[in-house]
Amino acid sequence: MNKNFLVYLAGNIVFGFTQWFVIVLIIKFGTKLELGAYTYGVAVIAPILLMMSYGYSTLIVTKPELQKSMIYLTRWLNMIITFTLYGLFIWLWSDITSDLYKLMAVIALTKIAESLMEIDYSYAIKLNKHWKVGVYKIIFSLYQLCLIVVGYYKCSNLFLPLLIYSTTVIIFATYKSRRQFSFKTFNWQQLLMLIKFGMPLSIALFLSSLNTNIPKYALENYKSLADVGIFSSLIIFYSAGNVFYYSLYNFLLPRVVDRQHNRSFLQRLLLLILTGNGVILLGLIILEACFIESAIKLVFNAQFLNYKRELLIIITSSFAVYTSTLLDLFINTFQKYTFNTVTQIISVCVVFIGSIYLIPIYSVFGAALTFVLFAITVFSLKLLISIFIIRGVKHGD
Repeated sequence: MNKNFLVYLAGNIVFGFTQWFVIVLIIKFGTKLELGAYTYGVAVIAPILLMMSYGYSTLIVTKPELQKSMIYLTRWLNMIITFTLYGLFIWLWSDITSDLYKLMAVIALTKIAESLMEIDYSYAIKLNKHWKVGVYKIIFSLYQLCLIVVGYYKCSNLFLPLLIYSTTVIIFATYKSRRQFSFKTFNWQQLLMLIKFGMPLSIALFLSSLNTNIPKYALENYKSLADVGIFSSLIIFYSAGNVFYYSLYNFLLPRVVDRQHNRSFLQRLLLLILTGNGVILLGLIILEACFIESAIKLVFNAQFLNYKRELLIIITSSFAVYTSTLLDLFINTFQKYTFNTVTQIISVCVVFIGSIYLIPIYSVFGAALTFVLFAITVFSLKLLISIFIIRGVKHGD
């Protein structure tokens, strides 16, 4: 396999492991309330971040006419708005107690800091320098991991290590892109172009995050923060796999853009995506039957064996979502961003209805069932759209 991709993949795996390790630490040494507060904070900031992202990661690769300075400048302004909206949401509509506000604040700062670095990552991906992204993510992840391990044992909480980490990354991102910050380069035509092409992507990303976060909001409303923490812990298995598939998507996107008029290539790629994921899923089902209980005890604790059924449902359904992620290669390559937005609107409606009716009755199991509904919906719709797009390509070679 390409060394460039392997380093990139390794960086994303280490980064994903760090996010998972934070949750495991809270499960092992914290309380269910802390776990619920942490995962709820992430659930709130993630959709806002995506809504304010304007799909820059995709636009940088597919729209070369966009000025670099405008992307950096607007991204920073968007992140300030993001933190403000997050704070207002937590203060006005959340039942979080005041003693957890500090933790909620640094959770947001951490995610914003990581989001600021995504612009540099996207430009590296555009130049096929994926290895550079991998190296950055490994360094930052190990730095965060060391801070968390030391901080959790010394201070018995995550506030100080997350504060140090987020501050460091924000300072680094600011210094690295300092030459891009000039209001003299502000261009209204560029801004209108960013809004025109970025808004559909932004809405699609925002809605996509709601598919896994709406059940958390419903659990917090109908049940308890503890249930939010349990469901978020189970969903981390889906997130772990998503790291690989998102890495693969970013690696393949520039290559698919270069060969977008080769119909036979697109057909082969679609077939490979479908059959490859089918084979992997079959192998995973066999492994689940043999090792699922041991894996649950190793990763979490014996109490989580009560949620084995929910975990199996989530892991199996995840592959439909993973496949839909790779199907975005066709949708975004041909800049059919509106199709993606419509798909996400439909899936969010399905998840919202499922959450209202299932979670009050079945709690965490109901949340797992809504995940199944989400997976089936996005896979089915994106597969139909991808087939439609490929059929519209006139050139066969």
